[in-house]
Amino acid sequence: ERELRRELDWIPLKAMRKDREQRYRTPTELADDIQNYLSGRPLLAGPESFGYRGRKFLRRNRATAVSAGVLALVLIGATVVSTIFGVREAAARRATAGALEEANRQREIAGAVNRFLSDDLLSPADPHRDRPDITVRELLDRAADSIPARFAGSPGVERGIRSTLGSTYLGIGLPEKAR
Repeated sequence: ERELRRELDWIPLKAMRKDREQRYRTPTELADDIQNYLSGRPLLAGPESFGYRGRKFLRRNRATAVSAGVLALVLIGATVVSTIFGVREAAARRATAGALEEANRQREIAGAVNRFLSDDLLSPADPHRDRPDITVRELLDRAADSIPARFAGSPGVERGIRSTLGSTYLGIGLPEKAR
C-alpha cells in the first residue's frame, strides 16, 4: 500500500520537475502514465530498476508467475530425485559387480581346495592302491609337500589349505608340523 501511494506521488512530481527534459513531454504521456498506474503497469515516472519492473510484472501476472515457480520447483525436485536414484543405482551395480567377482573368486578357491583334498590328500588313502596301511600323518605330509608347486599362483588358496592342514596337524598332536 505504501508503494502504491508512493507511485501515485511520482506522477505529479514528474510533471512538476524543474528540468524540462525530465518532465512528461506531452499531456498524452501524462495520461498514459495514469493509465499505467490504474492497470498496474510500471510508470514512466517510476525508477528504471529491474526490481521495480519485476514486482509490477509479478503483481499483474501472479497466477502465471506462481505456476512457473511451481513448475520450476517440480522440475528441480525431479532432477534431484532422478540424480539420487541414478547415483544409488550406479553404486548398487558396482557393489553387485564386486560381490559377483568375490563370489567367483571364492568358488574358484573352493574348487581348488576340493580338488586338492580329493587328489592330493584322500586319493592315496584308497585301500585298492599299493599301500592300504598308509597313516594320516603320511597323507598330511605328502599333501603339505605338494602345496608349493600346486598353488604357486594362488596365494589365497594356498593360505586356506595350509590353515586347514595346520589345524589337522594340531588335531593329531603335532604342533611343530602345524606351524
